[in-house]
Amino acid sequence: MPQEGAGGDEDGLASGNADVLFRVRDQIRAADPEVLLVLSSDHVYRLDYDEAIARHDEKNAECTVVTTVVAPEEAAHHATIETNRLGRITDLTDKPGKPTTGVIATEIFVYDPSVLVTVLEELQSELTARADPDETGLGDFGNHLLPRLVERGSVYEYRMSGYWKDVGRPDTYFAAHRDLLESDLGVLGVPGWPILTRTPQGPPARVHAGAVVEDSLLSPGCRVHGVVRRSILGPQRDRGGGGDRDRRCRVRRGPHRGWSASLLVDHRHRCRRRR
Repeated sequence: MPQEGAGGDEDGLASGNADVLFRVRDQIRAADPEVLLVLSSDHVYRLDYDEAIARHDEKNAECTVVTTVVAPEEAAHHATIETNRLGRITDLTDKPGKPTTGVIATEIFVYDPSVLVTVLEELQSELTARADPDETGLGDFGNHLLPRLVERGSVYEYRMSGYWKDVGRPDTYFAAHRDLLESDLGVLGVPGWPILTRTPQGPPARVHAGAVVEDSLLSPGCRVHGVVRRSILGPQRDRGGGGDRDRRCRVRRGPHRGWSASLLVDHRHRCRRRR
């Protein structure tokens, strides 16, 4: 996975996933892969990428977009996809105000590397005059890259099944936690599919005498003396007595957290910040 701003002749931080692909195009050329698989890292799902690559090869595609179906209100946060009967993508609308379909791009892409680099360079050349001198103007995949590839007529869909959630927003991040309180969703606890993560090492969670834990997930190092129901406790949390921790997920400031402030989500699915 390339670091932001690394590779190529351009310096600075990337301003979108198409932008960062342009910045590492020399690395792509040097590696000379048969296909290039590009993924976003803030999604929860289980997928055998070989299946998407097989679809890509079958269609001799320039790009294959892994898709899924979501509710209309969620589709407004993503690029919506329309296809013909052969599965070729005929229209892509990035974050539409009023989605006409719930089929969206999951930000999992299989590219023909040579086509990708060629199109990125063409677009960058066209956009240079309009872009900030320190930027390529390419932005995210839905701004220019995917629409141009769709125009070329060789972009196909691979429809995935099962659970998928974009956890890049606070509301969806906590919605995914609530979902996991109900079941493993076909994502966790699957034999042969270990979860590899940066969770810090710690002793096993300890539930003391008299404590109650129901429908909850406990991270390493947790110590529970009180009552915890429908909650998720992060690493090294200490839940003492004196009241219930009910239907909440808390993320605290710390070296292993992505948010700078705590967030609490209650059973009415409202989200509020705790400083």
